[in-house]
Amino acid sequence: MQFSLSIREIHNITGGTIQGDSSVVISGINKIETAQPGEITFLGAAKFEKFLDQSRPSCILLHSDRECPGHIPASIHVDNPYEAYLALLQHVESLRRSDMRGIDPSAIVHASATISDSAFIGPGAIVGADCTIGERCTVHAGVVLYSNCQIGDDTILHSNVTCYHDTSIGKHCVIQSGAVIGGDGFGFVERADKSFVRIPQIGNVVIGDWVDIGANTTVDRAALGSTVIGNGVKIDNLVQIAHNVELGDHTAVVAHVGISGSTKIGKYNRIAGQVGIVGHIETADDVVVEAQSGVGKSIDKAGRYFGSPAIPARQGIRVEMAKKQLPDLLKQVRDLKKEIEDLKRNHSEES
Repeated sequence: MQFSLSIREIHNITGGTIQGDSSVVISGINKIETAQPGEITFLGAAKFEKFLDQSRPSCILLHSDRECPGHIPASIHVDNPYEAYLALLQHVESLRRSDMRGIDPSAIVHASATISDSAFIGPGAIVGADCTIGERCTVHAGVVLYSNCQIGDDTILHSNVTCYHDTSIGKHCVIQSGAVIGGDGFGFVERADKSFVRIPQIGNVVIGDWVDIGANTTVDRAALGSTVIGNGVKIDNLVQIAHNVELGDHTAVVAHVGISGSTKIGKYNRIAGQVGIVGHIETADDVVVEAQSGVGKSIDKAGRYFGSPAIPARQGIRVEMAKKQLPDLLKQVRDLKKEIEDLKRNHSEES
């Protein structure tokens, strides 16, 4: 994204101390390996120092105790360059949104919907009856909101997001393209003849503030009550959250995770990629489940867990290491078995 900010303007965003030419104008942000004139970059971890000589930005964000390389015209020295870089990114992103407001002529908005004057409704979006869209919301092209959806201030719904009826989304949320919020949960009763009867799902989904949900992720509506996504939760792409699940505040769920119905995940959990979690269980706060693990029962203590079934991570890693030794152990057992049989045979012949 192109923009135009002077070093002084960037300093107002990041804080710190300017060294060098403060009149330089910056029009782009780039990583340190490939930064070019007119761009700003940052040096966070020491492992990236090797790129300083080849990097050619017009400005660099550095830690307060570092000197700016002579070939870089300007620098801003801060206590935490990565946090300063994030602040700058957030500001630049806000520039992209600042001029987006109003309702595109091709959008379909029900007469009973309430939409803030500062919100933006994109081409082809559909806003159903009794929906409420808050201040500075962005509803991109092709979004569909069923009836009675509530979207909080400063929330962004990217293209082709679908929110079923009665969905509630808090403030400062970002829902990526293709996500489906509030679809029916997998609820069926098996008859005696092994056919199925669908159980109506009449609950909803409630999403807190500052939640991010990735592309093509699904959050099912509750059968009764609410599926609840707590404040500050971060959900990656291609995640399945089943009906009546509760995700505790500031939990992170990585791609390809599946969480079965009525499970309660604690606060500050970290669920790594391709983890599967059965239904009707709970996890404590501050639990980490390592990638590709299977959680088959409740976890009542904070800590790291690994394996299928998931067990404390150190134990799980030892189990995996032991599995690698199984072929050799089996060969040893076969050899020992043969030796015993030979000894028995020799003993029988001698007697």
